[in-house]
Amino acid sequence: MYTVTGINPASNVPDSITKDGKAYYVYLTVTSLDQKLTDAPDFNGLAGSADGKSAALMVTPPSDNKDCTAPTPPEKMKAGESYSTCQLAVVDADQTVTSVVYWANTTSDPALNYEQSPVVWGSPPPTSSSAVPTPSAG
Repeated sequence: MYTVTGINPASNVPDSITKDGKAYYVYLTVTSLDQKLTDAPDFNGLAGSADGKSAALMVTPPSDNKDCTAPTPPEKMKAGESYSTCQLAVVDADQTVTSVVYWANTTSDPALNYEQSPVVWGSPPPTSSSAVPTPSAG
């Protein structure tokens, strides 16, 4: 399950990362729902978004950035265990990241094709849930 815990304008991000754009910190908590010990869920497919539909470029923050750290996730987790991380969302200079989308298509099940219908967390929160179970590969 993914919980977006914050979206904030980034500071002290080198131009080599933003390339004349703007960066935002995207804070996430990733929680396992699997009852047995299994590989920890990753956060591939989650991205900041300026329009609630399109994914921003997501970048691991520089290791010296104290406001946004991306520790190595645990290798294995079971139900109720979680880890927190931060990633950088990079957008054009005239855009503002206001939401996070889950846009990956990780299964052949059309009901779980998030590329066509992304799940959106926003500020203020959208009317949908702020946490979504991790879809199982199918």
